[in-house]
Parts: sequence; C-alpha cells; structure tokens
Amino acid sequence: ERLDGMTELNQCIDGFGESVEEHAETIIRFLGVIPGWKDSNFQVLREVFTAFVKLSDGSKITKKLAHDMIKSAEKLGDIKLRQACGDCLLNLCEIVGPSFTIKQVWQVNSGHKNPKVIAESMVWIASAIDAFGAVACAGAAKDLVNIAKTGLEMANPQVRSASGKLLGQIHVFVGPQVRTLCEDMKPALLSTIDDELKKSPYQPNPPAPARK
Repeated sequence: ERLDGMTELNQCIDGFGESVEEHAETIIRFLGVIPGWKDSNFQVLREVFTAFVKLSDGSKITKKLAHDMIKSAEKLGDIKLRQACGDCLLNLCEIVGPSFTIKQVWQVNSGHKNPKVIAESMVWIASAIDAFGAVACAGAAKDLVNIAKTGLEMANPQVRSASGKLLGQIHVFVGPQVRTLCEDMKPALLSTIDDELKKSPYQPNPPAPARK
C-alpha cells in the first residue's frame, strides 16, 4: 500500500507542472512523516527520494527541513538507494549550500557501525566538491580535510581509499593548504597523501562548476 501510494503521489507531482513549487514544502513535510525518511522498504524509500528531487528543484527549503531529510543519508551505503539518496543530497546542496549539507551528512554518518556507509559518504562528499567546485570548499577547507584525515586513520581499507580520493578532490580546488593541514599525520600516511595529491593536481583556475 505504501509503495502504491508513493507511486501515485509521484504521478500527482508530475501533474502539477510549473505550480509544483507552491506545494513543495507542504508535501516534503508530509513525506518526512508518512512514509518517513527511513522506511524499511527500499522501493518505497526510492519513490520518496524521487519525489523529493522533483519537489526540490527550484524550491526553497529551510535548513530544518533539509536536516530532517539528511537523516536518511545512511542510505548512501545501500547500493539499491545510493544513487537516489545522493541525488537528493546534491539538490539540497543547491538549496541550502554544499558546506552545510556536507557537514550534516558527515555528522549523521561518521559514527555509523557499517564502514560501507562511511566510505560511501566520503565518495559522495568528493562528488559534491566536484559538482560545486570552489564554492563547496570556501571557508570549509580545514573541516573537509579533517573529514578525510579521520577516514585515513580508520582500519577499513575501503574507507581509507575513499578518504584519500576525497583529499585529492579537495586539493584540486584548495591547493597546497591541504598538504599543510596534514602535517600532523603519521609518516606512512603522509606518503599515501602525497601520492593522492599528485594524482589530483591543484587547479588555480578550475572550470566552471557543473552545479550552483
């Protein structure tokens, strides 16, 4: 029943056309309650994410409402929902800002028991930086580097690999400051970091970001 209901709701949203913005905030609030951002059925939740993407395009959403949706960010670790969840989060970046969204995603997922969730969070953060460019790093370079450093110190190889790549992505837009912020790392990790930074050289004049 929940799946049928969400399928019908998405059809209704499609029918709103350009007037969808008038209903967006009300429906998004409703989605947070029924079926909710953590429904146990992945098909239902995928429909919820699909609805959110449709509703959030061009709409204004408060940070409080964004924070409620970000509680579902652990679904980045679910291969069946990763793409849909990631798309929702990228839309949020456009509305409430990439720095806010990245920070909240990390707060939600950083202590997760499943290392897959942490690793995929790193991958998503790197994709957000790639999509929004220097804007995503503005005033947040130290926090972003600290996220990557935390992952590099974890035992799980998948988390460490994703963290290294994230550090490289930050380096593309931030430059030498990244290496400076890593000076307190162990020598063995510094060697890994240097290798990642070489793979992702600093671009003082990067191309225009794909999203704004």
